[in-house]
Amino acid sequence: ALQGWDPRLATQVLSGLAKAKRGRTSWNVLEAMQLQQLETNAFHFGAAMNAMGTWPQAIALLERARKSGAANTVVINSAINCCAKVGAWPVALHLLQIGGSPDVISFSGAINACSLGGEWHLAVEVLMKMSEARIQQDAISYNSVITACETGDQWNLSLELLRSMKENQLQPTVITYNSVMSACQKWQDALQLLFTMQTETIEADVISFGAVISSASWELAVHVLDSMFLQQILPDIVCYNAAMTSCRSNWQRALALFWQCQTMRIRPETVTYNAVISCCGQHWTLSIHLFSEMKEVKLPPSTVTYNAVIDACSAGNWELSLQLLF
Repeated sequence: ALQGWDPRLATQVLSGLAKAKRGRTSWNVLEAMQLQQLETNAFHFGAAMNAMGTWPQAIALLERARKSGAANTVVINSAINCCAKVGAWPVALHLLQIGGSPDVISFSGAINACSLGGEWHLAVEVLMKMSEARIQQDAISYNSVITACETGDQWNLSLELLRSMKENQLQPTVITYNSVMSACQKWQDALQLLFTMQTETIEADVISFGAVISSASWELAVHVLDSMFLQQILPDIVCYNAAMTSCRSNWQRALALFWQCQTMRIRPETVTYNAVISCCGQHWTLSIHLFSEMKEVKLPPSTVTYNAVIDACSAGNWELSLQLLF
């Protein structure tokens, strides 16, 4: 049935199957082509590789490509990227090592795999090996490593990598700054980075401002939230949650932010209610009202919710605390 197929048509079919994530069908198409002794090349295997949903499928397909003499750098890169999607960093690093002639895409894929796998130190190591292999590091590879460091709470290293980017004359992006600011443990560092973005004419987004709010005191958090409106950036629920969490010493401000959030038609989450209830402290009647409202809007209370309400009630209505507990 496949006799007379144009190899380019086969590539288009396999690319379409990849977009639809039809890994098994892609495998069957390649198998049928080989059984009928039709040409199968690196383009076909590369397209089919993008359809694979798991790293064992990718490895099996790569082995088939090797036997067909089609396992070039592009196909190996596709296999590495497949591993990266699921954080299969040991397999990605192995493929990088045996790949023969890895390029910047090979290294970036391996870095992504380490990042998603929570192995920030390995991501840094792969970035250093790019220099050893005389492969030009780019902003994408740096961003991936900085994201890994953010996940691993390595904020000092994130700042160092940002400096290294600039020394290597690479232009940081808003993604770079957002990752570094999210990793910062001190609001002063996050705020300074926000100012630096403006100096470098990099347009800050909602994530940039949210990163500063998350590490700020309530006064600064509210100020940053207000400045977002001045710059025509609409805060999202994450920004409001962070701002309310910072208001533990000012329950009135937390409540005002809670009402502002609803006025803006931003739907509160369980985390939102947890933040404002925790700020209410000993105002147990208000905590109970908010707790009841959660049920009315069909938001599931979490352990944090119950703990916050019980803490509030224990000071003025311990009998109610027992009812909530049991």
